[in-house]
Amino acid sequence: MTSRNFEHERETLDDLLAVVDRHPEWAESSLLREHLQTAYGYLRGAMPEEYALNLGLALRVVDRLPDGEARDQMRERLTALTEHPSAV
Repeated sequence: MTSRNFEHERETLDDLLAVVDRHPEWAESSLLREHLQTAYGYLRGAMPEEYALNLGLALRVVDRLPDGEARDQMRERLTALTEHPSAV
């Protein structure tokens, strides 16, 4: 992975975590945070299969979020990360 790809994916994960932090009332916020943080760790550790798995798990949780706008935005960003596994 290039440094640019890493930075883009890291920034995306940071942004997604910030959204979760703004919504502690979501029943799924703790689980979503866990999956995103784990994906971040696997991204840093250059473990692409584990990274992709945790992005997929996060995407499943996102689909259960009550806030439609946040859900759609997060789904779009996570999907973009999962659609380019060669970038990991």
